[in-house]
Amino acid sequence: MNHNSYYKLMQKNAFRTVAIAFLILLFSPTAWAQSEKIDGSRGDAYIERTKEKKTPLILPGTGKINIEKLKGKIDTQMDISKLNLVELRAIRNAFAARQGYPFKDATLRALYNTTTWYNNALWNVSEKEETSGKKFSPRYTKEQLAFTERIRAQEAELRKLNFKPANSKDVVNMKNLINPFQLKEFDPKLYSMLGQNGFAIVPAEHNQLFHVYEKNDYADFPSFVTTDLYLQQFHLYFDCVLRDVEEKHLDSLMIVFSSKMGAEMKTLTSSQNAEIKAAAEYGQAWFAVASWLFSHDKAPKSMATLNAPEAYKKMVMEEITKSFEAENGYSDMLEYDSQTGMFAYSLFRPRGHYTRSKVCSRYFRGMMWLQTAHFGTDKPAKMKQIALIANVFNQQPKLKTIYDKVSEPITYLMGTPDNATLIQVAELVKKMNLPIEKLLSSNKDMGKLTANIEAIAKKQTRIELKKTHGSKYVVDIMPQRYQPDAEALIATTDQDSPISLRPCPKGLDWMAVMGLPGAERILMDELKEAQKWKDFPKALTTARKKVANTPWEACVANQWMYTLQSLGDTAQSLPYFMQTPQWQKKNLNTALASWAELKHDAILYAKQPMLAECGDGGPEPPVVKGYVEPNVKFWEKAIALVTRMDKVLTTYNLQTEKAKAVYERIKEMAEFCRDISIKELNGGKITDEEYNQIEIIGSTVENISLELVSEDNQMLQGWSDVVSTDKKVAVVADVFTAGGENVAIDDKCVLYEGVGPAYEIYVVVEIDGFLYLTRGSVLSYREFTRLISDPRMTDEEWQEELKKSPTGGTPSWMKEIIAPVKGMSADDEETFYSSGC
Repeated sequence: MNHNSYYKLMQKNAFRTVAIAFLILLFSPTAWAQSEKIDGSRGDAYIERTKEKKTPLILPGTGKINIEKLKGKIDTQMDISKLNLVELRAIRNAFAARQGYPFKDATLRALYNTTTWYNNALWNVSEKEETSGKKFSPRYTKEQLAFTERIRAQEAELRKLNFKPANSKDVVNMKNLINPFQLKEFDPKLYSMLGQNGFAIVPAEHNQLFHVYEKNDYADFPSFVTTDLYLQQFHLYFDCVLRDVEEKHLDSLMIVFSSKMGAEMKTLTSSQNAEIKAAAEYGQAWFAVASWLFSHDKAPKSMATLNAPEAYKKMVMEEITKSFEAENGYSDMLEYDSQTGMFAYSLFRPRGHYTRSKVCSRYFRGMMWLQTAHFGTDKPAKMKQIALIANVFNQQPKLKTIYDKVSEPITYLMGTPDNATLIQVAELVKKMNLPIEKLLSSNKDMGKLTANIEAIAKKQTRIELKKTHGSKYVVDIMPQRYQPDAEALIATTDQDSPISLRPCPKGLDWMAVMGLPGAERILMDELKEAQKWKDFPKALTTARKKVANTPWEACVANQWMYTLQSLGDTAQSLPYFMQTPQWQKKNLNTALASWAELKHDAILYAKQPMLAECGDGGPEPPVVKGYVEPNVKFWEKAIALVTRMDKVLTTYNLQTEKAKAVYERIKEMAEFCRDISIKELNGGKITDEEYNQIEIIGSTVENISLELVSEDNQMLQGWSDVVSTDKKVAVVADVFTAGGENVAIDDKCVLYEGVGPAYEIYVVVEIDGFLYLTRGSVLSYREFTRLISDPRMTDEEWQEELKKSPTGGTPSWMKEIIAPVKGMSADDEETFYSSGC
């Protein structure tokens, strides 16, 4: 560790003890990451401090004030009329700094820490206070007091000009920034954008958003706590808890369900009734595929190992093999041929969090089979097969119990089934109250059953193309789920022109349909979508009508999207920078990136449109005044969202101790941000303890994240111990397949929504009348297409792509608010992963 790092840790010791104790009371964490230990006494630190080499800090402004020289004589009669706020504050407080006064304001402490003399004086005062038991108070001459009062009066006048400076188009008076020196190099473009908009996003390559806040904490840089930080934390919570539930509960249930259904179908293959025998053999074969996918990591080497009727063994072998190969193709068993089109085996490639373990990958393939190997209502044989399966299901109450234990929580997490389901067909068969052999042999009764199934399917199937070669209405054993964004994306594509003028939608379409400010303006004015396809405005209107009555609180996925809507809520008294068209783009970036994470987490279930603690001692650390993005409505919806997630888990007995503990901490974090936002908007007093909590929010989020990604009985000491794909925030999801019959060959593609590395955001905020430069982190939204013939992309492959092209997929409309700054690099693991200090 270098000398500066060593001293930095020593300097924060007292604060850490208080702050960590406060966090333990507030967040009740079950485990804290092991912090970096400090060896040596305070005397050792003092020796190290005296050896530090300081680069003289000359403040920006007309005075060209050298902070190092403020230890010398100060002319109390000087002309201060041309000095800016940071210069005035530096001079006014220099008299106390020379005496070693421990400033409570972190920006002042940081200012004088650049000198060779302040730290020595500071520690001398600390030692005297410890010895005497008395608090130190600086002394001033009458001349100095008069001078400081004159400076205070001038500061008060300048603070009246924080915004809209005279003779300038800027919104922010950058001359009034009181901590510009905390950036070693203030990039001119960043400086200009801050003046114009009050904020700017800076590309970076941080693995996680919380690393930016840990960097701030390390440097006493004021933090800007973004909605992005919370949304990323919720995504990790949702994704990791879902993975835990699937591995520990749902996977074993589906293995039993598939094997038991297969066994029941096998008993019927010896039936003397030809209709039952034929349907039973298919059913046994169908569940043989499911059972194998749920239980194995690769295709069988021999058909002899398959528990399937002899006549179907080759077909079953082919289905399993193609599912593992994950390449679209024809299917004899499922009846996909040159007339009906290819079966989407490409969807069977595990992605999202399903690449993280073999159990997850097996569960993914098995569930994908249950969700996509359809029984079409236009095929009489398929209707007989599903009727027999439904009849067997009715006779096995234990199988229905297993089915419900899986289907019901998925419904409340991901949405309602989009196609007709096994359980619905089972109810119809039960109501007909006919012996199964009579039902299967009667064209009239089967016709009635089919009509009833189609009536259900017609009512609840909403994600469909206008033209299709396959069955229009189908039954799935356990269908994929309806989510309103999928229906909207279909509506915003051109399916009517001979050659589609807009074969693939954009993520912005969904934001425009949800009503986020700026989305439609960007689509029309910047991306010129209406010029490419004149019916696009009408398509947006149609999409809005389709999802107008969406029950946003029906499932967690819907509620997540509903929470994103609040990012664009303007019916609040918001700070200046949040009222600009540019901030609308920031909100869109946040909403789209979080939506991409949702689609990533729901990749299996959502139906896709197929078209630290440190030691003690030393001066008391200062208070770093941070800021929370004050969108009260967002924070209130965020609380409701995480509460809903916990309720679903509790209702279906899927709650684990880890999930419950993490839920409490995430909920309390959102409540804290809401309460601070209310204070910020209403001019309330924020306490030192609350500022301290903002300062160490990076460590808070890291500890929650470590608990989420850790395996059972695993103690991760820090983020450097994380070796899985979860180490990086970057994820990707395929959300739309543009392969309709009117799509030109060159336009056939798959649309991907993703998240790149964590970016930094700089925001100028007003705290107690002073303008502070704050820093936070944001998600970086990405969107791109790939050939329909390419394998579906995984997180691992996406992260490799980002190594080659860190900004790949960045939308063009984001350029207005991005300030590329020289010297931005990836995380320094040794500095920022190890301690959280």
